[in-house]
Amino acid sequence: RRCLVEPTLNSFNFAGICSRYLDSNGYSLRSGGSDLGRRFRLRVMQRGSTLQLQAFNPDQKAPIVVGRAPIPRRQRNGFVRLKLNDDWQLERRAYQGQTLSHLYFANPDPIQLLMARAIRQARGSSMAKLGPSRAPSMPPPIPPSPKTSRGSSLASRLSSVQRVASAGPIPLQVIPYKSQR
Repeated sequence: RRCLVEPTLNSFNFAGICSRYLDSNGYSLRSGGSDLGRRFRLRVMQRGSTLQLQAFNPDQKAPIVVGRAPIPRRQRNGFVRLKLNDDWQLERRAYQGQTLSHLYFANPDPIQLLMARAIRQARGSSMAKLGPSRAPSMPPPIPPSPKTSRGSSLASRLSSVQRVASAGPIPLQVIPYKSQR
């Protein structure tokens, strides 16, 4: 049976014995061995019935989801245990043999790969809202039009263009770029 837990985190006296990390100042992001603390910030956002721990950059199109947790039903403002996504882990750095107190949410993959995955995931979720895709339908036929001065109708000229356009891709010539120095 589940019950409410009273965490001692907010009332425990940490003086001289431990560090505590109550806000995002004690954490930052590492990707592919690089510290990204200045480029990315961490936040917790609600998406449906799930809380997501996200690394975000204002210049980035989609946040990187680091971890998630279901929203508790009984106490919406209570403490929640976030589960880190695959390949994410908590790490600390050492300086001159001393372990630093700052914690990192770390992933071995380079940041470019993580951002590409985040954008692809965001596109997938937005495309799902549109429903299943359908093949495009053919446009209605062009009605006959009066003859032009050359003796062919505009409709017949357009229908020949339409046949060419529907025959498939048109090969394009590739011209190598040469710099003008």
